[in-house]
Amino acid sequence: MVLCHRSQILLVDVATGMVRGQITAMEGKEATHGYVIRDRIRITSHGDLFAVWGSHNVVEIRELQTGQLRHSLRHDRDFVHDVQFSPDDSLIATCSSDHTVRLWNAESGKSMGTPLHHPGWIFNAQFTRDGKRLLTACDDRHARVWDVTTGTSVLATYEQPDQVFGVCLLPGEEFFLACDRSGQLTAWDTRHGKMMAPGAAPGTDGLSVVTEWFGEGGHRFGANPSQSDLPLE
Repeated sequence: MVLCHRSQILLVDVATGMVRGQITAMEGKEATHGYVIRDRIRITSHGDLFAVWGSHNVVEIRELQTGQLRHSLRHDRDFVHDVQFSPDDSLIATCSSDHTVRLWNAESGKSMGTPLHHPGWIFNAQFTRDGKRLLTACDDRHARVWDVTTGTSVLATYEQPDQVFGVCLLPGEEFFLACDRSGQLTAWDTRHGKMMAPGAAPGTDGLSVVTEWFGEGGHRFGANPSQSDLPLE
């Protein structure tokens, strides 16, 4: 297990709860940016590497067992908001307030392809299961789906009431959720970019909206009446 606070990384043995080591990350710089709560960590699905980042333009990729630094991934400026590993752990996506998502080779730490340019800050991202597409959340009030190979945007939602802070693919990946800064949650068709479930107003239970339209397992059993041209499943 890895814990991080104020740039201090603790490697903890899960079985004993004992600290195996302590490392200073991010050159000892503390996270101070308002949108970042201290430092953040993301672990690969294979459990061999982890990413750590804070309110700076650098992401550190470290070995989980030893904490040894493997790569430093740098944006040109500003802050990194989110880091995601592809499902096979071969790619890393870093989301920044410099208006780009950058893709990196996890083995070499080298930048891959052209940065995915957005009109604003990118707060969150998620790879599809095959790693070929990337879903992103941007402060220009849109969520987008990108082709990872070509670096092109293949879908964008229409403008939301506020900045889109988070995105999440539902089971089957035919639909995804987008949550804006006000707390409104909406569901979208991944193929056509049409809204499939109405927004949950701020302060309400957004999960109830998803359950109402998609069922407990996240599978659609009906369509938004305003999108009745789409076939029911």
